[in-house]
Amino acid sequence: MGTPAEGHVMKIQALEDRQAELWEEMSKLDCIFIPPPKSRYEFTESEYLNILQSMGQAVHIFGLDGRLFYWSHSAENLYGYTSAEAVGRDICELLVSNHDMALAQVILRRCTMGQTWTGQFPVTHKTGRKFTIMATTTPFHDDDGTLIGSICVSCDSKLFTDTQVSISDPQEDDMSRDADQPQPQPLLTATVSKITKLVSRVSNTVRSKMKIGKSNLFRKNKNRGSLQANHGLCEAVLSDHREDEISIGANTPRDYPRGTPVREQDFNQAHSTVTSEIPTSSDYNRSWSSYYFNSGSSACSCGSSSSSATRKLDAEIDCLNYEIMWEDLIVREQIGEGSCGTVYRGLWCGSDVAIKVFSKEEYSQEVTSSFRQEVSLMKRLRHPNILLFMGAVTSPQRLCIVTEFLPRGSLFRLLQRSKSKLDWRRRIHMALDIARGMNYLHNCNPPIVHCDLKSSNLLVDKNWSVKIADFGLSTVKHETYLTARNAKGTPQWMAPEVLRNERSNEKSDLYSFGVILWELATRRIPWENLNAMQVIGAVGFMDERLDIPEDVDPTWGSIIESCWRREPQSRPTFQELLVKLKDLQKQYAKQFQATRAASADAPLKQV
Repeated sequence: MGTPAEGHVMKIQALEDRQAELWEEMSKLDCIFIPPPKSRYEFTESEYLNILQSMGQAVHIFGLDGRLFYWSHSAENLYGYTSAEAVGRDICELLVSNHDMALAQVILRRCTMGQTWTGQFPVTHKTGRKFTIMATTTPFHDDDGTLIGSICVSCDSKLFTDTQVSISDPQEDDMSRDADQPQPQPLLTATVSKITKLVSRVSNTVRSKMKIGKSNLFRKNKNRGSLQANHGLCEAVLSDHREDEISIGANTPRDYPRGTPVREQDFNQAHSTVTSEIPTSSDYNRSWSSYYFNSGSSACSCGSSSSSATRKLDAEIDCLNYEIMWEDLIVREQIGEGSCGTVYRGLWCGSDVAIKVFSKEEYSQEVTSSFRQEVSLMKRLRHPNILLFMGAVTSPQRLCIVTEFLPRGSLFRLLQRSKSKLDWRRRIHMALDIARGMNYLHNCNPPIVHCDLKSSNLLVDKNWSVKIADFGLSTVKHETYLTARNAKGTPQWMAPEVLRNERSNEKSDLYSFGVILWELATRRIPWENLNAMQVIGAVGFMDERLDIPEDVDPTWGSIIESCWRREPQSRPTFQELLVKLKDLQKQYAKQFQATRAASADAPLKQV
């Protein structure tokens, strides 16, 4: 028997013989066989650049700092500026009037975060003439996938609003005269789609031409003088941009001496690897839920209704109301760490603040979208027992959430400190604070489900008041039940239905509140002898619950048990719990007064 290789050779030979027989049979047929046309050869680099320069639409490319580093011939004709005049300048300062600058900055911010924008926008010609352009801006990535800018393809919107017919049927002419308004939308959509596809095909070549050592290609095309003259400037702009990214940095150190401002070079070393231990006293942050802000369409998109466009523009401009510049923050010592980043104490406008800095490597679409969700949620919450949102940093280099600073830290850390004095009156007051804050969230319209309620997400101020924090997993409840969310959170505090990845509602927060009441009573870590998977099995599938010590007040114990009921609908509401906790608070106040009166009478009896 031959070897496997010989068997393959024989099969190949048989196939070749069969092919020869087929060709012989086809030659006998009374038809002409036309072989398929050969595919078009690949374009050369010079041809790619010629295509880009020959496009009827204006093409320009700008970096994350908004400065232009490519300007096509059509852009020169459309805007009036030569390539030498445009490259290196800020696109907004070059083309946008002061009246439209705020809206331009909103659109530019979206582009520098890697989003696509399409729509109409008013610009100013070099001569001062104002006109409206139709533009599509798409992300521009380097060879390694790093976002370095945006490609903008634009043309005068007058082309789509003026209808000119050179040869037409008389009946069609009459119909066009009778029409009140032109209908340019199908043509616009098709044109934008084709331009976007073409730009995507040539973008790789354009990137390579902007790298060092490739300038000889421009010298081959003497008729492209503007490209040859400005290639060095494009490289300089890119180089400066990369140096700016390095100097700005994206991270903050994990350990820093208390009260000492963080140096810029130290800040650039952190967040390379951020881990989250469950549970720890620094467990301040948690993973984020999925929320996506629609960035594929323009705030002024011609395909949207005027009302929806107005709402989108209002949402974009609203972010200017809470925008905080990174340069205005003074970062001090680290006070917490989580899976998405690190929390630092800092100063802003002379006030103590907490700065939640996201890790640079975590700036994925999911984290960016979750960041938007948390900001959009926190900015509208106003309650004494909800952590106060003060603003956010939304630059491409950093994503930060700035809140008030509470000096006593998390409730989890306070409960684990052996030296902290927490009498039962104070513990009941803390439970009431939490219940008030959660009752406010559940009574919002629509209700807000926290989804990650635990002692490390509860912060304590100098007056021992408790405030609810970390809304990264919080969900607005638009329907009766929330959809399964792949059990994001911390298993030790999660409700059984959530651990089983079933539908849930605000009653899952009640179960988590019961665990917090158990912590307040015992000052122990829940399920400290089990790992996460064991907790999921015990609570989610075996219906196990934490043991309530016998010395715990019976009323307190009954409240805990009511929060831990298997069926979510049988658990109480926070409004009902507030009534029970207030009654318990009055009971302890009477006991305290009686004890105090008895201790005061004791010396008198001795006398």
